[in-house]
Amino acid sequence: MADKSLSGKKAILFNAEKGTLIEGNASTPLADNSWFIISAKATSSTLPLRVGDIFKTPDSENAITPAIGDNVFPITLSKICKVDASISTEKGTIDVTDDCEEGYNAYIVDGYSDISGSGTGFLKYDETTGELGVDSKAYLNRFFDLVSDDGAGTYSLTAKNDDDIFLAILNNSDFNSEGNIQEWLMVPAILTGITTDKPLKGVQNFDFNWQKAQGPASIYERTTNSEETVF
Repeated sequence: MADKSLSGKKAILFNAEKGTLIEGNASTPLADNSWFIISAKATSSTLPLRVGDIFKTPDSENAITPAIGDNVFPITLSKICKVDASISTEKGTIDVTDDCEEGYNAYIVDGYSDISGSGTGFLKYDETTGELGVDSKAYLNRFFDLVSDDGAGTYSLTAKNDDDIFLAILNNSDFNSEGNIQEWLMVPAILTGITTDKPLKGVQNFDFNWQKAQGPASIYERTTNSEETVF
Protein backbone atom coordinates (compact mmCIF):
# COMPACT_ATOMS: atom_id res chain seq x y z
CA MET A 1 0.00 0.00 0.00
CA ALA A 2 1.28 3.47 -0.86
CA ASP A 3 2.32 6.01 1.73
CA LYS A 4 0.05 9.01 2.27
CA SER A 5 0.34 12.55 3.58
CA LEU A 6 -1.53 13.82 6.63
CA SER A 7 -2.81 17.28 7.43
CA GLY A 8 -1.39 19.28 10.33
CA LYS A 9 -4.68 18.78 12.15
CA LYS A 10 -3.71 15.14 12.70
CA ALA A 11 -0.72 16.24 14.80
CA ILE A 12 -1.62 16.77 18.47
CA LEU A 13 0.70 18.82 20.68
CA PHE A 14 1.04 17.82 24.35
CA ASN A 15 2.82 19.25 27.35
CA ALA A 16 4.40 16.51 29.47
CA GLU A 17 4.42 17.13 33.24
CA LYS A 18 6.61 15.15 35.62
CA GLY A 19 5.04 13.52 38.64
CA THR A 20 6.65 12.30 41.88
CA LEU A 21 9.83 10.25 41.53
CA ILE A 22 9.34 6.48 41.72
CA GLU A 23 12.27 4.51 43.15
CA GLY A 24 12.48 0.91 42.02
CA ASN A 25 12.24 -1.85 44.62
CA ALA A 26 12.42 -4.92 42.34
CA SER A 27 8.86 -5.93 43.29
CA THR A 28 6.40 -3.19 42.31
CA PRO A 29 5.65 -3.01 38.57
CA LEU A 30 5.04 0.26 36.79
CA ALA A 31 1.49 1.05 35.77
CA ASP A 32 0.73 -0.44 32.37
CA ASN A 33 0.22 1.72 29.27
CA SER A 34 1.62 4.79 31.03
CA TRP A 35 4.37 7.26 30.21
CA PHE A 36 7.58 7.55 32.24
CA ILE A 37 10.94 9.30 31.95
CA ILE A 38 14.07 7.50 33.15
CA SER A 39 16.01 9.33 35.84
CA ALA A 40 18.53 6.63 36.85
CA LYS A 41 19.35 3.05 35.93
CA ALA A 42 20.76 0.27 38.06
CA THR A 43 23.38 -2.18 36.80
CA SER A 44 20.66 -4.86 36.76
CA SER A 45 18.09 -2.48 35.28
CA THR A 46 15.08 -3.76 33.37
CA LEU A 47 14.23 -0.28 32.08
CA PRO A 48 14.23 -0.27 28.28
CA LEU A 49 16.09 2.88 27.20
CA ARG A 50 18.64 5.46 28.34
CA VAL A 51 18.63 7.91 31.23
CA GLY A 52 16.61 10.91 30.06
CA ASP A 53 14.48 8.91 27.62
CA ILE A 54 10.71 8.85 27.84
CA PHE A 55 8.88 5.57 27.24
CA LYS A 56 5.43 4.06 27.49
CA THR A 57 4.96 0.83 29.42
CA PRO A 58 3.44 -2.25 27.76
CA ASP A 59 0.20 -4.03 28.64
CA SER A 60 -0.27 -5.71 32.01
CA GLU A 61 0.96 -9.08 30.77
CA ASN A 62 4.36 -7.57 30.00
CA ALA A 63 4.72 -5.24 32.97
CA ILE A 64 8.09 -3.60 33.72
CA THR A 65 9.33 -3.83 37.31
CA PRO A 66 12.11 -1.34 38.14
CA ALA A 67 15.12 -2.79 39.93
CA ILE A 68 16.60 -1.27 43.08
CA GLY A 69 18.52 1.73 41.78
CA ASP A 70 16.09 2.37 38.93
CA ASN A 71 14.37 5.74 39.21
CA VAL A 72 11.60 7.03 36.95
CA PHE A 73 9.22 9.96 36.88
CA PRO A 74 5.63 9.32 35.79
CA ILE A 75 4.58 11.61 32.95
CA THR A 76 1.13 13.11 32.44
CA LEU A 77 0.34 14.42 28.96
CA SER A 78 -2.01 17.38 28.64
CA LYS A 79 -3.20 18.55 25.24
CA ILE A 80 -2.17 21.99 24.04
CA CYS A 81 -4.85 23.34 21.73
CA LYS A 82 -2.68 24.46 18.84
CA VAL A 83 -3.45 26.47 15.75
CA ASP A 84 -0.07 25.83 14.17
CA ALA A 85 3.19 24.26 15.29
CA SER A 86 6.58 24.04 13.62
CA ILE A 87 9.77 22.07 14.23
CA SER A 88 13.09 22.95 12.62
CA THR A 89 16.30 20.89 12.60
CA GLU A 90 19.77 21.82 11.40
CA LYS A 91 23.15 20.07 11.52
CA GLY A 92 26.26 22.00 12.48
CA THR A 93 29.03 21.89 9.89
CA ILE A 94 32.73 22.64 9.62
CA ASP A 95 34.22 24.13 6.47
CA VAL A 96 37.01 21.86 5.21
CA THR A 97 37.54 23.52 1.86
CA ASP A 98 41.10 23.43 0.59
CA ASP A 99 42.80 23.65 -2.81
CA CYS A 100 42.04 19.99 -3.51
CA GLU A 101 38.30 20.64 -3.73
CA GLU A 102 38.43 21.81 -7.36
CA GLY A 103 36.15 24.82 -7.11
CA TYR A 104 33.66 23.54 -4.55
CA ASN A 105 33.25 24.32 -0.89
CA ALA A 106 33.33 21.16 1.24
CA TYR A 107 31.91 20.57 4.73
CA ILE A 108 31.80 17.88 7.37
CA VAL A 109 29.30 17.67 10.23
CA ASP A 110 30.54 18.84 13.62
CA GLY A 111 28.48 16.26 15.52
CA TYR A 112 25.84 18.66 16.80
CA SER A 113 22.27 19.23 15.66
CA ASP A 114 20.02 22.16 16.51
CA ILE A 115 16.31 21.55 17.10
CA SER A 116 13.85 24.38 17.66
CA GLY A 117 10.26 25.25 16.96
CA SER A 118 7.16 27.22 17.82
CA GLY A 119 3.50 26.81 18.58
CA THR A 120 0.58 29.14 18.10
CA GLY A 121 -2.77 29.02 19.82
CA PHE A 122 -5.15 31.03 21.99
CA LEU A 123 -5.19 31.88 25.68
CA LYS A 124 -7.74 29.70 27.47
CA TYR A 125 -9.70 30.75 30.55
CA ASP A 126 -11.84 28.62 32.84
CA GLU A 127 -15.41 29.43 31.83
CA THR A 128 -16.61 29.25 35.45
CA THR A 129 -13.86 30.93 37.47
CA GLY A 130 -12.05 32.99 34.81
CA GLU A 131 -8.72 31.43 35.77
CA LEU A 132 -6.03 30.94 33.14
CA GLY A 133 -5.70 27.47 31.69
CA VAL A 134 -3.17 25.20 33.41
CA ASP A 135 -0.71 24.95 30.52
CA SER A 136 -0.86 28.65 29.68
CA LYS A 137 -0.20 29.51 33.32
CA ALA A 138 2.67 27.01 33.58
CA TYR A 139 4.34 28.40 30.46
CA LEU A 140 3.85 32.04 31.51
CA ASN A 141 5.48 31.16 34.84
CA ARG A 142 8.74 30.74 32.90
CA PHE A 143 8.67 34.53 32.42
CA PHE A 144 6.44 35.96 35.18
CA ASP A 145 5.93 35.51 38.90
CA LEU A 146 2.46 34.17 39.63
CA VAL A 147 0.53 35.92 42.41
CA SER A 148 -2.74 34.53 43.75
CA ASP A 149 -5.18 36.60 45.83
CA ASP A 150 -8.42 34.92 46.95
CA GLY A 151 -10.08 38.21 47.92
CA ALA A 152 -10.36 37.04 51.54
CA GLY A 153 -6.89 37.78 52.80
CA THR A 154 -4.93 34.79 51.49
CA TYR A 155 -2.05 35.49 49.12
CA SER A 156 0.50 33.21 47.47
CA LEU A 157 3.51 33.79 45.27
CA THR A 158 4.96 31.33 42.78
CA ALA A 159 8.32 32.70 41.70
CA LYS A 160 9.36 32.66 38.05
CA ASN A 161 11.23 29.47 37.23
CA ASP A 162 13.55 28.36 34.46
CA ASP A 163 12.52 24.71 34.40
CA ASP A 164 12.64 22.89 31.10
CA ILE A 165 9.43 21.75 29.49
CA PHE A 166 8.89 18.50 27.63
CA LEU A 167 6.96 18.49 24.37
CA ALA A 168 5.29 15.39 22.96
CA ILE A 169 3.79 15.59 19.48
CA LEU A 170 1.59 12.79 18.17
CA ASN A 171 1.97 13.16 14.40
CA ASN A 172 -0.70 10.69 13.22
CA SER A 173 -3.54 10.79 15.72
CA ASP A 174 -5.97 9.08 13.33
CA PHE A 175 -3.99 5.82 13.62
CA ASN A 176 -5.61 4.80 16.89
CA SER A 177 -6.73 1.19 16.49
CA GLU A 178 -5.05 -1.86 18.02
CA GLY A 179 -1.94 -2.74 16.05
CA ASN A 180 -1.52 0.73 14.53
CA ILE A 181 1.85 2.42 14.89
CA GLN A 182 1.65 5.89 16.39
CA GLU A 183 4.49 8.27 15.59
CA TRP A 184 5.53 10.54 18.48
CA LEU A 185 8.15 13.28 18.54
CA MET A 186 9.63 13.65 22.04
CA VAL A 187 11.70 16.77 22.78
CA PRO A 188 12.97 18.29 26.05
CA ALA A 189 12.79 22.02 25.49
CA ILE A 190 13.47 25.49 26.86
CA LEU A 191 10.88 28.19 26.29
CA THR A 192 12.67 31.11 24.68
CA GLY A 193 9.73 33.44 24.08
CA ILE A 194 5.99 33.89 24.49
CA THR A 195 3.70 36.35 22.71
CA THR A 196 0.19 37.13 23.92
CA ASP A 197 -1.38 39.87 21.80
CA LYS A 198 -4.59 41.59 22.95
CA PRO A 199 -6.22 42.87 19.76
CA LEU A 200 -9.30 45.05 20.07
CA LYS A 201 -11.08 43.03 17.40
CA GLY A 202 -9.59 39.59 17.67
CA VAL A 203 -8.78 36.68 19.94
CA GLN A 204 -6.07 36.78 22.59
CA ASN A 205 -3.31 34.59 21.21
CA PHE A 206 -0.77 32.38 22.96
CA ASP A 207 2.32 31.85 20.81
CA PHE A 208 5.59 30.40 22.06
CA ASN A 209 9.07 29.60 20.77
CA TRP A 210 11.35 26.85 22.06
CA GLN A 211 14.78 25.31 21.61
CA LYS A 212 15.89 21.81 22.54
CA ALA A 213 17.07 21.45 26.14
CA GLN A 214 19.51 18.91 27.58
CA GLY A 215 18.55 15.29 27.08
CA PRO A 216 17.76 13.03 24.14
CA ALA A 217 15.17 13.91 21.49
CA SER A 218 13.56 11.01 19.71
CA ILE A 219 10.96 9.83 17.25
CA TYR A 220 9.05 7.26 19.27
CA GLU A 221 7.07 4.57 17.45
CA ARG A 222 4.38 2.94 19.59
CA THR A 223 2.34 -0.07 18.46
CA THR A 224 -1.03 0.25 20.21
CA ASN A 225 -2.35 -2.69 22.20
CA SER A 226 -5.83 -3.80 23.19
CA GLU A 227 -5.65 -2.43 26.75
CA GLU A 228 -4.61 1.15 26.28
CA THR A 229 -6.60 4.30 25.68
CA VAL A 230 -5.24 6.20 22.71
CA PHE A 231 -5.82 9.77 21.60
